[in-house]
Amino acid sequence: MLLKNKLWPEVGSGIDYSLLQDKWIPAPWINLGDWSVTEDYREACHQLAFRLGDCLELKADDRLLELACGYGAGLRLWYKSFGVQHCDALEYRRECHDFIESDPPSNLDGLIKMRAEDFFSSVFSGQCKGEAGYDAILCVDAAYHFDSLRDLLKASRILLKPGGRIGFHLFCLNSKKPLAGWLSKFFELAEVDSREFRNEEDLIREAQEKEFEKVEVVDMTVQVLGGFASFVKRRSVQLGFREKLKPAWWKIRATAWLGNKVLRQGWLKYVMVQASVR
Repeated sequence: MLLKNKLWPEVGSGIDYSLLQDKWIPAPWINLGDWSVTEDYREACHQLAFRLGDCLELKADDRLLELACGYGAGLRLWYKSFGVQHCDALEYRRECHDFIESDPPSNLDGLIKMRAEDFFSSVFSGQCKGEAGYDAILCVDAAYHFDSLRDLLKASRILLKPGGRIGFHLFCLNSKKPLAGWLSKFFELAEVDSREFRNEEDLIREAQEKEFEKVEVVDMTVQVLGGFASFVKRRSVQLGFREKLKPAWWKIRATAWLGNKVLRQGWLKYVMVQASVR
């Protein structure tokens, strides 16, 4: 989650990954991370994704779909850490397509170039019927950008095999009270619809209504939001004066401030969700 171009239109929709990491070969990460065992940005992003794959017990013979794959760092992780040899990936950003296609991961079977909402609609209409049969569907730190959690669950139910697994990250309400208006506005600037936030009980119930079972929700608020805020403080010391004048850096700082505010006030939880098809 990074505040995007609605606040600073001159930056565009992309994320300046060079401000977050000094090295980005073979592929940059552009998401939040799990800082429980590291202070390095790339390692934290790797850890967040690895933990999701590990919870889903990814195997070499799994057929996998990654939603919002970014520049493809996760695709390489699924192969290197779990041996997964067959992946499809969904991503709408042109700069990500160009990067991935310049040096495709060896396990990438197909790159689906559209927004998640359009992809879900194509699943519902039957246009993606031939694409069904995934063993696992993952979305690393991006599912809260989708317009509808309900559509994510419904489409995944159609695309997964019996016993197939799904895993993603999400924000959950800590109570049934809606967020304050100013906080909802900040999430809107990050292209996140806070009206889609649910408490943990409602999230589990909705997944079960869509025929998922073994729904598990793991609270990762401190290691993700608190960890990113601490990282940005350290990174600010490492960057030069000109880099810190970039609007892109101010987006990153604003994201860290928002995450730290959410953590301290206890309004939301950042969670990892996993479930399997009945």
